[in-house]
Amino acid sequence: MAVLGLNTARRFGFNPDWSRGRVTRPRLDSLLHRIATLPPGLVRVVVAHHPLVPPEAAPRTPLAGGAARALLALGQAGVALVLAGHLHQRYARLASPAPGAPLILQGGTATSTRLRGEPNMYNRVNISADGAVSVEVRVWGGEAWVSE
Repeated sequence: MAVLGLNTARRFGFNPDWSRGRVTRPRLDSLLHRIATLPPGLVRVVVAHHPLVPPEAAPRTPLAGGAARALLALGQAGVALVLAGHLHQRYARLASPAPGAPLILQGGTATSTRLRGEPNMYNRVNISADGAVSVEVRVWGGEAWVSE
């Protein structure tokens, strides 16, 4: 597998809520170039801080600027999985209903007290030898991490 980072952070923006993050064209182009140079057969995973798709329960959640453009390009580049955070809420969604669309896995809060109504948790991602991706949600049960 290949795990590549996509920097969605920005210091300033014209949007009043510049904390949303942004996928800039130069950063996306650089990432796509790196993906294109990878050997065939690797499962491609991209890690970003800001969300690229909203939770189904809150479709108006602010996303990183350029998210739609980035997801289309990542799907065309064969990215299987996109990991993100920022919201301290967990959810998993396909980027689109199109075949080959990446799975978006939004992480919750593993060790912080900023829980957003959910227990501390993390996602254990398993990638099998044939490239299949599975996710096990692990939740803090008060004394130990347990599978949900």
